[in-house]
Amino acid sequence: NQIIGTPDIITDWNDDAATGTYEETRDFPVTITVTDEAGNVTEETIIITVQRDTDGDGIPDVTDTDDDNDGIPDTEDNNPKVADTTAPTVDASDATVTEGQVITPIPVTITDDNDTTEEVTGLPSGLTYDDANNQIVGTPDIITDWNDDAATGTYEETRDFPVTITVTDEAGNVTEET
Repeated sequence: NQIIGTPDIITDWNDDAATGTYEETRDFPVTITVTDEAGNVTEETIIITVQRDTDGDGIPDVTDTDDDNDGIPDTEDNNPKVADTTAPTVDASDATVTEGQVITPIPVTITDDNDTTEEVTGLPSGLTYDDANNQIVGTPDIITDWNDDAATGTYEETRDFPVTITVTDEAGNVTEET
């Protein structure tokens, strides 16, 4: 004789994300009663332990290093039981700078619950993104190809450079801001 079946999914695990305390296993007592032909009865209670598997990958959370399968190790994840599906936010303002002059750093504010990587493209020559301080810095090079037409009195006095900031968090969520 044997006990067979698949345990139901437990939806009421006792978790406290604020303290980082998560229920990983739950014990279920099962009483087995056997009656023979003579009417003799024997009972025994056994404990079946169900191990939590948050991401359903077949690896119990007690040994899984990434319970929610979001690519962030549990030891670094702010909420290891819930996959991070929230993209980072990026806030940067338009700026006007003068060629050949050191600029006031342009802040780039990035908000996310986990570490991010940033890629900034489209900057005028001479400007760079300082990822340690999350800002655009430098001295824009002198532009030598202004579109000026003395005959018509038309002179290019400003030039726009669309800058794209792409931010990717550890879970692979991406935000792109231009």
